[in-house]
Amino acid sequence: MDCLYFRERPARDLTLLALHGFLGDRGSLARVTARVEQGFARTEALLLPGHAGARWDPAWRWDDVVRSLNERTDAEGNVLVGYSMGARVALSMLLDAPERYAGAVLVGVDAGIEDAALRGERVAWERAMSEAIVRDGLEAFGARWEALPVFESQRALPEALRRELRARRAQHEPEGVAWAMRALGTGAMPSRWGELSSLRVPVVLVTGAFDEKFTAIARRMCARSERISARVIEGVGHDATIEAPEAVAEALQFVREEAGRR
Repeated sequence: MDCLYFRERPARDLTLLALHGFLGDRGSLARVTARVEQGFARTEALLLPGHAGARWDPAWRWDDVVRSLNERTDAEGNVLVGYSMGARVALSMLLDAPERYAGAVLVGVDAGIEDAALRGERVAWERAMSEAIVRDGLEAFGARWEALPVFESQRALPEALRRELRARRAQHEPEGVAWAMRALGTGAMPSRWGELSSLRVPVVLVTGAFDEKFTAIARRMCARSERISARVIEGVGHDATIEAPEAVAEALQFVREEAGRR
């Protein structure tokens, strides 16, 4: 992990906006935000449509959701922290309305799929997963989701924490999260690779060393903009917000300090 030294500086009023991942809720990033909330004027955990009772509409698409979330934020002075699906949404929020944001920490993010054939494969996979949610129910689907190789490192988590994660995954309305899988999945996200060079605020990408796919994506994204930096956390998989919340909090402290210098 990068060795970074922090000095306390007076920061302008900043709002921290947290976006959970697929099958998460407002409390998913609490282990991260609790470590840094005193450094922000306000902290708000956003709820993605289709999750934990949040309103959704079958007609909504990716751009509709991003636009709606941006319209709900302050006009300026926001810092984003997002995980996986929430990180991809956060990246699009930042790129679509850069004047509103002072920085971001994105955990396990992808800037979109550029290749049309790969996008088609991903769309088909997400459609199959969404059908399985409705067909099998969330308890069965949650067990299938938990068994994906990307979450293998979570088997070492304390059993109480694993039970908490299972309960969080099982709480949703199946039709809502099935829609979210289709509308907010990687296959639905427009590619944003060509826009990364336009970033003017600090963006820190956090990945676990076990998560080789997203660590490679983070390196590629860093090459597109000098405002992007990456931190790889040893001994951690895809969800560093659960496995290493202190490392994500350190990245947020860095972004907050950088924003305070502007």
